[in-house]
Amino acid sequence: NSINGTGGNIISFVNISDENGASFGNAFWNGQAMFYGNGDNSFLPLARGLDVAGHEMTHGVVQNTAGLEYQGEAGALNESMADIFGSLIDRDDWLMGEDVVKTSAFPSGALRSLSDPHNGAATNNFNAGWQPRIYSERYTGTQDYGGVHINSGIPNYAYFLFASDPSVGKDKAERVYYKALTKYLTKSSQFVDARVAVVRAAKEEYGDAIANIATAAFDKVQIPGGSGGTYQDDIKTNPGEDLLVFTNDDNTDLFLYKADGTAIKDPLSTNDPISKPSVTDDGTLLIYVATDKKIHYIIMDWQNNKFSENIFNTGTLTWRNAAISKDGNRMSALASTQDNKMYVFDLITGNGNLYELYNPTYTQGVNTGDVLYADAMEWDVSGEYVMYDSENEIKSNTAGNINYWDISFIKVWNAKSNNFALEGQTEKLFASLDEGESVGNPTFSKNSPYIIAFDYLNEDKFYIYGANTETSDIGLIADRSDNNEAAYPCYSKKDDYLIYDHDNFLSTDLRIIKLNANKIEGNENQINELGSSIRWGVWFSNGQRVLSGTNDVDDSVAEFVLAPNPASSEINLKFNASTSTTATYSVEDLTGKVIVKYTDKVFSGENIFRINVADFNKGMYIVRLKLDTNKTARAAKFVKF
Repeated sequence: NSINGTGGNIISFVNISDENGASFGNAFWNGQAMFYGNGDNSFLPLARGLDVAGHEMTHGVVQNTAGLEYQGEAGALNESMADIFGSLIDRDDWLMGEDVVKTSAFPSGALRSLSDPHNGAATNNFNAGWQPRIYSERYTGTQDYGGVHINSGIPNYAYFLFASDPSVGKDKAERVYYKALTKYLTKSSQFVDARVAVVRAAKEEYGDAIANIATAAFDKVQIPGGSGGTYQDDIKTNPGEDLLVFTNDDNTDLFLYKADGTAIKDPLSTNDPISKPSVTDDGTLLIYVATDKKIHYIIMDWQNNKFSENIFNTGTLTWRNAAISKDGNRMSALASTQDNKMYVFDLITGNGNLYELYNPTYTQGVNTGDVLYADAMEWDVSGEYVMYDSENEIKSNTAGNINYWDISFIKVWNAKSNNFALEGQTEKLFASLDEGESVGNPTFSKNSPYIIAFDYLNEDKFYIYGANTETSDIGLIADRSDNNEAAYPCYSKKDDYLIYDHDNFLSTDLRIIKLNANKIEGNENQINELGSSIRWGVWFSNGQRVLSGTNDVDDSVAEFVLAPNPASSEINLKFNASTSTTATYSVEDLTGKVIVKYTDKVFSGENIFRINVADFNKGMYIVRLKLDTNKTARAAKFVKF
């Protein structure tokens, strides 16, 4: 029922140019519309290809159903499904793009071939349309998001072997693959999951004989059998207290309370916030942007019940929003000028990186500059991705502009290399939002990284929805159609409740709603008021727990610990070394300035270095340790009171 399953408008733009105004040799889907160029040295006008249009439309259907992540095998399945249904829409052959390519670039006369993924080209000549047919030929590099356009030839060929069998045919094959896509595949599905899904759908639709043909097809392309994965891994609940930070409904001051209503620090700060606070997972560091357009941070010492506020030194830059990663090692920020940029700072090294926000297109090398500016941000538990909302504008010289808000995920950190993710790869939450629809103010659940809640706006009426980003399931948490302001939702420590702003026309109150077990639906019979004339509530805890991922880059150092932390006079650097050597260790402030630096002997086994911090100013610091036997360094933060 259209691209989004609800009869939404299908928007296409033709006669588009590249960024320099020249004829554009490609077509793409950007999550909201399709775009067709007039060709170049390799292509004729792209809009003349029915299978090209079918391919791009299917990308939209994939986004609205399985939501296959555009990376690695999941991304190759995304491209494969677009090819499969593109070839089913233009179902007279097994070719893709035969009406739009020039033979000077593609000697076979087609962009790709499902019946022969090698496409008449030399081995590994991807530019001429060569793809692997079997798994042992797969591309294992990092280009093309891990070979999403290249390795799609493997599941494409499995589909051809299945659909070309006389007992199957395209009529049966399309029903099997549509059911596999819409019922059984999920965001993180791999090739083995595609096999499981197709075989299951074939059996349910047509019985064992057809399912056996599907099994044989996947066998021939070397995609093995198995149970597949679930990809919905939770983390343990934070063992700390239930805590709330919030502001007045006129955005003056910050307040810190227990969730039961007991005041801890009232006020926590008298600096008026212009952004919703962001807190680390262990509750030791809170950041926000105040009316001075600077990023303030509050260090919370729960052992001594002390709270200290400072300002990040970012030079002459001014800000409108900032968010801290769950582990407190990184910070994202948006400049006070509304633009399509996101700054990310590594608080351990003092380095930063600037990302230009864009909408992905599922076409290699093509991004669109539709993003005007981002607003709300939150880090995932891995510390690799920032979820954000943004206003977008698609411009047309003839049809008028289209404006809407949506939610995206940008990869800004690479845990494997322990460095910034240079590509800034972006994924969208939704595709094909109807006219008048917008989504924003997203928040992650505390214990299920694949669960989020967000504001949904339709025709000036607000709702709170939840989403399972792995399965693409959507649920209604709260009907706020009588409100004309956003809710800014936030999950409780156990994910059993959600707090949100409720506009009473004269004031804004903070409300709490009971959630169902799936965490994406709410019980509207269990709504209570947490407090009146307050808003922007953030529910957090102050316990320690293991988050996904690791930044341990030096295997020769184990049990890297700073204690006590926070400290007032002396801090102990404790670690185990695998061999005797020499170490250099230093203390730096958050600007990277070295306060003290030492060189000392290291012995095999446990080592303890004592650092005098009595004369340090109050604030946050970095201790960095480097052994002569290893080029990498270990680092950790501590707080001086």
